[in-house]
Amino acid sequence: MRSGIMSVDIGQFEAGRSLGLNYRQTMKLVIIPQAVKNILPALLNEFISLLKETSISGYIGMMDLTKGGDIIRSNTYEAFIPLIAV
Repeated sequence: MRSGIMSVDIGQFEAGRSLGLNYRQTMKLVIIPQAVKNILPALLNEFISLLKETSISGYIGMMDLTKGGDIIRSNTYEAFIPLIAV
């Protein structure tokens, strides 16, 4: 986020201030919309990567849990309680 804000030219900030906008208004109306344009591609790539990694780790975790439940069921000969725990 910071790099996107820093990528906006300092002249844009000065132009907003010269129009009579205070710091908050300049950031909200001038700087942030331009920064979002620069930030959006990298942010979406990170979101997609996080989504992929979450589904993979969830699948691996589920496989480990069900295998552990199968081992407990084979040792205790109880079918239902290990499945509830998993």
